[in-house]
Amino acid sequence: MILFSAFIFNVIVDGCSYSFGVLYTRLVKDFKSSRSDTAWIGSVFASAPLLCGPVASFVTNRNGFQKASIFGGIIAFIGLFSILFAPSVEILCITFGVIGGIGFSLPYLVSSVIVPIYFHRKVALASGVAECGSGVGPLICTPLLEYLISEYGWRGAILITAGIVANTAVCGAVNIPLNPSSEKKDEGNNDTCKYA
Repeated sequence: MILFSAFIFNVIVDGCSYSFGVLYTRLVKDFKSSRSDTAWIGSVFASAPLLCGPVASFVTNRNGFQKASIFGGIIAFIGLFSILFAPSVEILCITFGVIGGIGFSLPYLVSSVIVPIYFHRKVALASGVAECGSGVGPLICTPLLEYLISEYGWRGAILITAGIVANTAVCGAVNIPLNPSSEKKDEGNNDTCKYA
C-alpha cells in the first residue's frame, strides 16, 4: 500500500503541475489577462512544492508521514477549490500557485522519502515504480483535463480536479508508522529524521 500511495501522490502532483497548459489558454480568455501574467500561475504552482521542501521536511519530521501527507492533501484541495472563487489572475496565483503548491510539497516529499524506509530489499525497483507516477500523471491528467473542460467548463474541471487532489489525503492515511510504540516514546527521533 505504501508503494501504491507514493505512486498516486506522484500521479496527482505531477499530473496537475504538467497539465496546467491545458488550463492556461482558458484562463487567458476568461480573465482577459496577458499571457505573461497568466503564466505566473503555472510557474508559481510548479515551483512552490520544490521551494517549500525544507518546510515540508520540518513538518514531516515533526508530525510523521501520515499526518504530513494528509495535511498536505487538505491544503492542496483548499488551494484548488478556492480557484472557483478567484476574481483575478493575481488571486489565482495565490490560491492555485502558492496554496496549492504548498499543499503539494508535503505529499511530494513523503512520496520520495517513505519508499526507501519501507522497502529495504529492492529499494531501487520500489523507488522506480513510485517515481513512475511522475510520468503517468501528465499522461492521464492532460487528456482528462481537456475532456473535463470541454464537458463542464474550466471551473467545473477544476472542481473535479480538486476532488481528485483530495485523494492525496486518503493516500496519506495508509502511511502508517513502522513502529508506532517507539514513535510515542521518542517523538523527536522518528524514522523520518534520518531521511528527510
